[in-house]
Amino acid sequence: MTTKQEQRAREMTVSWDAGLCILLSTQEGINAFSQHCAREFSSENTDDEGEASDARDGKEDLKSEIHALASNIYDSFVLDTDHQVNLSSKHKSDIKKAIDSKQLAKDTFDAAQKEIFGVMARDSYPRYLGAKNR
Repeated sequence: MTTKQEQRAREMTVSWDAGLCILLSTQEGINAFSQHCAREFSSENTDDEGEASDARDGKEDLKSEIHALASNIYDSFVLDTDHQVNLSSKHKSDIKKAIDSKQLAKDTFDAAQKEIFGVMARDSYPRYLGAKNR
């Protein structure tokens, strides 16, 4: 890494220290935090964040595609014990009901996503800040 690159990396790290929102606002920050979470065996949180954002932002237009995406998110991050995110039983139940009834809305995953973000902000992010090899 060149001196300019090292300086840029240090500046970004300082600005990221202001909060997880700032860190996750850039692709560089997402990549760095995702790599940290993978080293800590908690990459499911950052993986779910991206897929839930896709569902909310309407990147899938057809109802059948939205249902398939929602089902995939549920199967991958709520049911799959290897990649399961930390969610309350209420959020799990609410998502399952929405999928089963096919009454999906753009905000179906919002409450769960906020809960996951809270876990990352309280748990993974402080460890990220304290990590020597970010």
